[in-house]
Amino acid sequence: MSLALDRSLTFVISWSTSSRASASGYVGVEFNGLAALARDFSQEPTVRALIDAKGASCSNLPQQLSGWWQTGRLHCVHGPNRMAHWLELGNAPQSSWA
Repeated sequence: MSLALDRSLTFVISWSTSSRASASGYVGVEFNGLAALARDFSQEPTVRALIDAKGASCSNLPQQLSGWWQTGRLHCVHGPNRMAHWLELGNAPQSSWA
């Protein structure tokens, strides 16, 4: 009998509109870290990202994440019921994420 290990990686990212970059309208902000993360991991089928949009809308995420969003393996929660959404995602089987 052989056992197959199911390996996956989930990044949890906090996104807020209360940052200095947000206050400046993101003028001159490159989001190099997010761009590198998306470039290196967004096409990996076992890698997912969860974004906690604190005081922000998921529709206003940086464009560097748009390709990952389109894969169905990036999930974002926002609004007053964020905790309920986190709990819901935490209890969902990963196979239902994408």
